[in-house]
Amino acid sequence: MKKVEQKIKKILNKNYIKRIFGKRKDLYFPDCKNKKILDIKIKRISPLWAKKTCQARYEIIFPNSVKKFVRAASNVDGSKKKSFFILNFLYQNGFNRGKFRVPRPLGYEQESLALFYEEASGITLFSVLKREGRYPLKILKELSKFLLEIHSFKKVDYKIVWLNLKDYSRAFKKIKKIMPNLTGQLFSLNKIAFIKRLNKPSWFIQGDFHPDNIIVKGNKIFIIDFDKAGRGHFLFDLAFFCSSFEFPKSVWLLKFSLAEIKIFQETFLKSYSKIARLNLANLRKDLRKFSAKIFLDALYYLSDMAYESWNKISKKEKEILSLKIKDLLLKIREYI
Repeated sequence: MKKVEQKIKKILNKNYIKRIFGKRKDLYFPDCKNKKILDIKIKRISPLWAKKTCQARYEIIFPNSVKKFVRAASNVDGSKKKSFFILNFLYQNGFNRGKFRVPRPLGYEQESLALFYEEASGITLFSVLKREGRYPLKILKELSKFLLEIHSFKKVDYKIVWLNLKDYSRAFKKIKKIMPNLTGQLFSLNKIAFIKRLNKPSWFIQGDFHPDNIIVKGNKIFIIDFDKAGRGHFLFDLAFFCSSFEFPKSVWLLKFSLAEIKIFQETFLKSYSKIARLNLANLRKDLRKFSAKIFLDALYYLSDMAYESWNKISKKEKEILSLKIKDLLLKIREYI
């Protein structure tokens, strides 16, 4: 595993990056075909503790103050190859122009297991919502149209990674082992048996649809990060968007009032249900089960991270992780 971890960190190595961009310059930057790359500035985006993933941002400098901004993301499981295929498919099928877009994919490099893509300039939807003095309801309505277009694609055969009861059982065992004080907060798997019935891969979904993966620039909206995209149930995306505002503050601190959150959620859901011709009341009811799964998945990944790093972190960091897991368990109970 250590060799693979070193492999994905190649995207932070300046010599490697110079070689990649030098070799692919005409393909990646066709408008700079006759220009020489003067310098490349590299910034790590992923946290230092991340072992299985690595992300970087590049500022590529050409003569006459011409600059290009590129991002790279690598993962030890090689999933970025699938991400490149999906991103390229969307880009080639209409999402490279107009109001609704995805970033321009540049390439996938097997040597570093990395996806390279053009940076989508703008600000995240979370930032837009925080910045606006009035509610940007128009953006939320436009976003629902964008998502429906994504869901309408039929030619993507990848299935999403679907965590099941066995995965949650393993997560519970890890929590019991490293955080025995939280054992009383755990619940029977029978209470979440409904998860089995939610996995219907009939739609193409983004799989990680939250406002930090939505970039707004003027009247253009970009969706980024298709690592978890594939065939799934369209309600998973809707639930992810709505649930992203409800994560416990210890897990994801968002400074929105309950009234604001309700407006954001209702505007988005009403717009989607209207254009998709769905019954809004039934939609809300069905979403509760998917919301429970969103928080269960967060619990799974957080407990896995805690388990892997438990003997390497400080007492304070352990307390913080314990609080996050406790709060997630309480949140899940609200939906089951």
